[in-house]
Amino acid sequence: MDLLTALVLGVLQGVTEFLPVSSSGHLAVAAKMMGSEGEIILPYLAYFHLGTLLAILAYFRKDVKKLLIEYQKSLSGFFLSLKGKFKRTASGPVHPKAPKTNCQKLAVMIAAADAVTLLLGLLLHRPARAFGQNPLYAGAALLVTAMLLLVTEMAPKDQLAPKDIPTGRAYLIGLMQGLAVLPGLSRAACSISGAMFSGFSKKNAVRFSYLAAIPVILGAAVLELIDLPPAAGRAFVRPVLVGIAASAVTGYLVISFFLKFIRRHSFKGFALYCFLVGILSMTVGLIG
Repeated sequence: MDLLTALVLGVLQGVTEFLPVSSSGHLAVAAKMMGSEGEIILPYLAYFHLGTLLAILAYFRKDVKKLLIEYQKSLSGFFLSLKGKFKRTASGPVHPKAPKTNCQKLAVMIAAADAVTLLLGLLLHRPARAFGQNPLYAGAALLVTAMLLLVTEMAPKDQLAPKDIPTGRAYLIGLMQGLAVLPGLSRAACSISGAMFSGFSKKNAVRFSYLAAIPVILGAAVLELIDLPPAAGRAFVRPVLVGIAASAVTGYLVISFFLKFIRRHSFKGFALYCFLVGILSMTVGLIG
């Protein structure tokens, strides 16, 4: 892969990963239109995902720090609970406390949602790779994404604080997010839709989607990298570094833009876009 192609695909990855339009679907179409075979660009795309991971970690660094502190506390509480079952104290066994703050509840719900997502991702990983080679399938999934975004506009308007949302609803979000392993089905659209139907406001749903993406993107990248054949040399490393940098910088800018944009606008524009790109993708798949 030449550096210009790596730059274009890296920018495309950074833009589409954080918008509800499906990065995998766009990359499948772009690869076909550039004349590249999926198997050739796959090793590069797996690395480009790491760029979008860096973008989230950089933009939400304060939130990530708070969540890590909550996970550390939860882990400590878990071991104290186990200890309490074998050794009673003067006040009885020690049990972990239920989430009381928004940050605590977000930590629990993100963990629950991503556990379901990662399990489903393991089950659908290989079929998804096969589908990803054909823009026809990605196009059909983009049409589904378009319909999902329109349905999301009808989500209940009763917005709840994260701490007041039942934890069990995180499994619905995780299920929807897990289905997005299929190329063309947007992870952002699925997780945002699941969060909004679970009671999150639009702003909090988008924020939840981005934070929940951290383990998902990392897990998906690891799965892809494990299956890749070994590659080395300057001809491989230089395009990888260019693609990672491009997706990281672009992703950071897109996150900032989308969080501001979504406060005053609906998802209808993205739905129309997904519909048009889906038709284009299916056409490319049929012609090819």
